[in-house]
Amino acid sequence: MLSEITRKEIEKKFGQEVRYPTDCEALAGHISMETKQRVSTSTLKRILGFVKGTKEPRLFTLDVIAQYLGCKNWDEYLERFARIENSEFLNLEQINIDKLKIDCRIEFTYEPDRRVEMLYCGDYEFIVVDSENSKLIQGDKLKILNIIKQYPMIISSVERGGIDIGQFKAGKISGITNINIIES
Repeated sequence: MLSEITRKEIEKKFGQEVRYPTDCEALAGHISMETKQRVSTSTLKRILGFVKGTKEPRLFTLDVIAQYLGCKNWDEYLERFARIENSEFLNLEQINIDKLKIDCRIEFTYEPDRRVEMLYCGDYEFIVVDSENSKLIQGDKLKILNIIKQYPMIISSVERGGIDIGQFKAGKISGITNINIIES
């Protein structure tokens, strides 16, 4: 399912709220008209949460959604979340990393059914202490600048076994679904 942030962007572009499953047919037509690409009504129902399903959308579908929202592809769309613009007022549920105490534990979840618990080490660095259904594993060292609910989490670097294995995007479709400080 797409994040609430992405859903709101789609509705703004569409010019109306997508409130009912039947609205997805008109949205599919509008997306096709704007992008010259087709996303089926049933796919829109699934990614907008009208139909339950654990199947993640295909990259083609995400690329078409990104094009509809004015980006070249889904990766470019996600990069917009790497830095929050200072030019708008936002009411975000987030964890202010600058104010975390060392050894504070943070838990976050994202779709489908992924959970990561990590320990704050200072200087924006975390160690994964528990992980369920995620590619992040216990012992991974993470560099994270922002933890914001409903936005994808861009992890600047993942170090595993002393080797930098690159960046990681958690919740790249649904955004982070829940964040908690579980110990401070």
